[in-house]
Amino acid sequence: KHTDSYNNLGAAYMEVGRPVQAIACFKKAVRVQRDYVLAYCNLARAYHDIGLEEKAMNFADVALGIDENSYDAYYNLGMMFSDQGDLDKAIEFYEKAAEIREKSPYVYYSLGRIYRKKQDFKQAMYEYDKALDLGGEMNSAIFNEVAFLYIENKRFQEAELAWRSSIMLDDNQSEPYNNLGNLYSMFGYFNLAMAEYRKALDIKPGDLDLLDNIKKTKVEWKEALMKRDRD
Repeated sequence: KHTDSYNNLGAAYMEVGRPVQAIACFKKAVRVQRDYVLAYCNLARAYHDIGLEEKAMNFADVALGIDENSYDAYYNLGMMFSDQGDLDKAIEFYEKAAEIREKSPYVYYSLGRIYRKKQDFKQAMYEYDKALDLGGEMNSAIFNEVAFLYIENKRFQEAELAWRSSIMLDDNQSEPYNNLGNLYSMFGYFNLAMAEYRKALDIKPGDLDLLDNIKKTKVEWKEALMKRDRD
């Protein structure tokens, strides 16, 4: 179908960070098929990404007017309100999305992030655990988020284990290695920190943030050795 082709092309533009071009494709899809719910949901997401919130909300409302059980519309509304800082409203829409699609790891992952922002550790872990039960390929990213939740609650050993779990599921991502480096550096384990930063740099050669972390750690390591020698 032409409608699917336009919508899929728009989705491809969204994947590479080109929402303006995506909007043009999604609009072509809804011109061909006026009740194309997914394309309206995608328009809502794309307008949100360029900061036109009123238009984004309008397209989400159009989608719900066509299909009051649209998972994508409720999910996008949850994301929009979350980005705007209205966390309670975001929870409301994410929970509606979860009622429609109970086995979507994305919605529980998003709820976990919101409860983390609200500093509700217990509820955040509950949502993350539900996401992990369903997540499959998402679980690496979920463990990364869980680790930050542990850090914020000063449960550092559990954070380390969560980042290790993330790496076990996908060892071709630099972020968990970098985060482990930051954790080890914080506690003065500079040799361990450098090893993790190097692993991250192998994945993202020339990354300026990683190079900066390595530079800072070298300075802190040198200062710690000089202090030890003075003592």
